Amino acid sequence: MSSMRDEPAMNLLPKKKDFFQDIFERSATAMTIIGQDRIFLAVNTAAHAILGYEAEELTGKHFADILHPEDQLLILNAFDDRLTHETTGDLCLESRYIRKNGQIIQRTLHLSPVRDAHGGFLYFFAQLIDTSALASPKNGGLSEDNQQRILFDNFPFLAWLKDTESRFLAVNQPFADAFGLAAADGFVGKTDQDIYPQDLAQQYRDDDQEVLGSGDRKIYEEIIEVQGVRKWFEIYKAPVWDADGKLRGSVGYARDITRRKETEQHLALNEFTLNQVNDSVLLIDQHGRFHYANDAACRALNYSRAELLGMGVPDIDPDWPAARWPECFDHIKIHGSKKIETRHQAKDGRIFPVEVSARYFEYHGRGYNVTLVRDITERKRTEELLHKREQEFRALVENSPDTIVRYDRECRRMYVNPALTRVTGIPAQEMLGKTPVGFELNYGETVQYQHAIQQVLQNGVKQEIELFLHSPDGKTSCLQIQLMPERAPNGQIVSVLALGRDITALKESEIRLRTLVENLPDFIARFDLLGRYTYVNPSVAKAYGRTSEHFVGKTMRELHLDPDGQQEKHIKETIRLGAPHAIENKWMTPDGERFFEIRFIPKKDGRGQTIGVLAIGRDITERKQADELLLKREQEFRTLAENLPDLVVRYDRDCRRTYVNPAYEQETGIPARQSMHKTPDAKWRTGISGEEFNATLCKVMETQIPAQIFLRGTKANLQTADYAFHVVAECNPDGEVIGALAIGKNVTVLKETQRRLEESQLLLRQLAAHNETAREDDRRHLSREIHDELGQCLSALRMGMSSVLELQYNEDHSSSQAIIQRMITLVDSTIQIVRNLVTWLRPSALDMGIVPALEWLAEEFNRVHPGIRCILRVVEEDIHLDEKRATEIFRITQESLTNISRHADATEVQIALDRKESHYLLEVRDNGKGFDSLLQKKQSFGLIGVRERVLMLEGNVEISSMPDQGTIIRVGIPIHAHSVSTDS
Repeated sequence: MSSMRDEPAMNLLPKKKDFFQDIFERSATAMTIIGQDRIFLAVNTAAHAILGYEAEELTGKHFADILHPEDQLLILNAFDDRLTHETTGDLCLESRYIRKNGQIIQRTLHLSPVRDAHGGFLYFFAQLIDTSALASPKNGGLSEDNQQRILFDNFPFLAWLKDTESRFLAVNQPFADAFGLAAADGFVGKTDQDIYPQDLAQQYRDDDQEVLGSGDRKIYEEIIEVQGVRKWFEIYKAPVWDADGKLRGSVGYARDITRRKETEQHLALNEFTLNQVNDSVLLIDQHGRFHYANDAACRALNYSRAELLGMGVPDIDPDWPAARWPECFDHIKIHGSKKIETRHQAKDGRIFPVEVSARYFEYHGRGYNVTLVRDITERKRTEELLHKREQEFRALVENSPDTIVRYDRECRRMYVNPALTRVTGIPAQEMLGKTPVGFELNYGETVQYQHAIQQVLQNGVKQEIELFLHSPDGKTSCLQIQLMPERAPNGQIVSVLALGRDITALKESEIRLRTLVENLPDFIARFDLLGRYTYVNPSVAKAYGRTSEHFVGKTMRELHLDPDGQQEKHIKETIRLGAPHAIENKWMTPDGERFFEIRFIPKKDGRGQTIGVLAIGRDITERKQADELLLKREQEFRTLAENLPDLVVRYDRDCRRTYVNPAYEQETGIPARQSMHKTPDAKWRTGISGEEFNATLCKVMETQIPAQIFLRGTKANLQTADYAFHVVAECNPDGEVIGALAIGKNVTVLKETQRRLEESQLLLRQLAAHNETAREDDRRHLSREIHDELGQCLSALRMGMSSVLELQYNEDHSSSQAIIQRMITLVDSTIQIVRNLVTWLRPSALDMGIVPALEWLAEEFNRVHPGIRCILRVVEEDIHLDEKRATEIFRITQESLTNISRHADATEVQIALDRKESHYLLEVRDNGKGFDSLLQKKQSFGLIGVRERVLMLEGNVEISSMPDQGTIIRVGIPIHAHSVSTDS
């Protein structure tokens, strides 16, 4: 077994957070971590439960908040002693504590200060232990079983308890498992010498004695070989005192941290890698705060990493205030990344330009930006210098579009013209005397370029080369350079002249053209004069499931794409004629038979000679299928239209007929050939003008809203007929209006039936008016007869009986007088009945005019129905109506009041009579339960009677009602109405 120790204890609390977290979550012992200011930093579940607090409720409270007032001074002084090193050992003291509900409990406080490797204070580790059970006489003190149960039951990692001689008193089962033993009891009484090699055992014993001697706990990390496997362990050793403060031994925990170490090494490698990057790397959260900064960022900004991690974007960028960051963060979150130029300010106040590239990612549900920051001070300076040079040499450059360079036999530049300076951005004096390779000209493939110059110097053969040049501002240019030998008078090659022409635009055009061709869905291919492929675009290759290179150098016949040789024939014909032409043809593709429209275009050189053929094939299968479908639909339409009994007419956008069906010819007697391509102005025999018909057609085609046209025309037999046309707009597949379709039906019989129905309704209404008039006459006659005849007779009878009674029975005939008196009373009742009957048949107030009649009606309604208040409002007193209309107004009001009293459950009714221009307006309004006017039953004869009376007066009636909102009846009657004929 071997061991490699790692003992740094810096930043101990953050490193051990997961270690103590396991203890807090699993331990039944109350455990807390307390800061230098006595504030709880962490409290486990058992401590919350013992003290009666909810989870996390104690965190942030002062330790004195839970201490009994009488114990506070002693305990807090113990904190101070161990903080100032006056007392180095742990505190083990029984004291009283106050639960949240006020209950006082007693526990043993085990307080241990935790320090780093340099003795610096980190935190206090405190345990509240219930020792009542252990100290009871029944248990006989701290037994071995209780020790093991208390110390080890709740710990999932290796744990042991030793006495002061480093002998094992107890180990937990994970410890035994690690050494391949089935039972933990096998270690009791043994020492480290029995388990480990002598050197390692002595080292462990020294550690134990150091802990026992100092009274402080010790934490370190080391690699231990367990059962042949090397693993990292986190070792924790601490002294153990009994309740009397006597040192009893030590307790130790060993936790396997191999996986964590591997993760730390991986993270360290990642951090090391990031620190090798010359550019600054920053990790920024959604609030603009830094979570990571590499060494380059610290160097560039002159801040330490700790300083940067407490800062944010606004602290280093004067152009980005805090209010601006959320919008930028959301933009990067939506688009994934963002690249900007801005300025950064170092700690010393220095401001420098930077290029920032940010990319968004999410980790554990939270969004971050990883940002690469590049100092572009030099680039900016170079750009400014380039701009200055361009300004200085602008006049010369404008007259020198091509670059000119002369090289000596050593490939050194002897001369460069301003054009090259313009392209490279490098002054001529910096290029002179240097070779393409020996001087950083930012050329691509400078080695090949210099090699070409050397070949020209050796063999004197002119060469042409294309060279890509990358200028300091990032722009890429393409120069087409001709290298030509220069000879001395003796013929010896002494130099090379390089003439360069900027063909960047041409190259970009070629790239754009290639991009366009590569992405077009059309088939594009080039052929040489022998009919061999020189190029096919990806659409061709994809259609046949082959690569583009597979086609090059082969003919269509060799690839079995043109079995009958028709395509080759057209290619040769294009070469022979030197003119483009187009055909339609079918090709078999892996997707089946497809229709193509193929254009063959000759490719010519600068002299106009044909050097190849460009073929462009467009798949028109869908168009062909659409044409066939359109033809089929047209045939179906014609079949339907030809056999339809209705008139069918098609119009174009100019309202000219493009089609008429046989029914149209039969109805109008106009042959189709005479109607076609004419507007309704010509051959028009209807009751409306052609302009009006055309206007309707134009409106339908403009708005695409169908319209109805009713007209009367002359049939072929010269008889008059009525027609109803339904007009709709016709559109092509693209939704564009191309005309209108009119479908007409002969409605002569329907119109005649409607006319007869209207005449019948008019006759019925006249009959009803006649009956109503006759009824009113009968009522008037009956009322007059009852009033004049029967009323007078009853009055005379009553007077006569009164006289007889006074004359015959002035003596005491009480019994006879009573009989006659009852007869007189009966006669009086009969007279009142007669009067009521007369009033019902025709109120006498009606003879005085409509206003007095309505007043009498309202008073009578209030008398008969005391629970319903009736209010009459007449705006204009001087209302004169003839007897008939006054009677009808009276009856309408009377009928309305009757309906209200029977059905409305109203408490108030208002009657209003007013004059509105040429009409009298009667309104009857109640606050009853109302009804749904849309669901009004046809058997509502009261309302039907009202409507019929109004129609007889040539007026109008409006009845509006809603459930629980009452009912309103409005009647309008012309002031000067035409008399309704009552002739039978």
